[in-house]
Formats: sequence, C-alpha cells, structure tokens
Amino acid sequence: MIQADVVTENTQDSTEFFIPWSAERANELESDVFVTWVPDAATKEAISSDPLLSQIPAVETGALVADSDNTLTLSVSAANPLSLPYALEKFLPLLGEAADKA
Repeated sequence: MIQADVVTENTQDSTEFFIPWSAERANELESDVFVTWVPDAATKEAISSDPLLSQIPAVETGALVADSDNTLTLSVSAANPLSLPYALEKFLPLLGEAADKA
C-alpha cells in the first residue's frame, strides 16, 4: 500500500494529523481505498449517499473503510505492541474487503 498522491501533495508542510477538505472537492480524493473514522454506522451510510461525498472514487466503487469502533481506531492510530494483534485481527479484514472492491 502507498499513500494517495492527493494526501502526499496536501500534507507536505503540515504538522497536523488531518487536513481539512471541502465536500465540493470530494472527487479529487483519488485512491483505490478510502479509510476514515466515523462516529457511527449511520454516518458511513450518509457518506455513501451524499451527492458530493459519494463522488470520492473509492466510495463509488464500495472501497470505503469507515470505522466507528473506537477501540479499533485507537488500536491502529495509537499502535503499540499490545494493540497491534487486535488491530490486525479486526482491521485487516475490513481493508481486504475494500481492496477486493477497488
């Protein structure tokens, strides 16, 4: 896996964990798989049905990994030797399903 060019290009001078991105530019978020955190499953559905956000190429193909499990999110984003086995067990299947759709 490699980071999408749009991320690399827009984070060169950033020290933030995220970059703001307007929904009107969603179609510029080109990647095979799109991984994000959402507060609940309804938000994942809202992304998929939103007229602007659904233009994200990976969302169009069904390759959206929108995790709402805080434990899983922390096991990946604050990885440590104790969290990695859990992350691998729970996160890799989600990533694999998205990759299959890409």
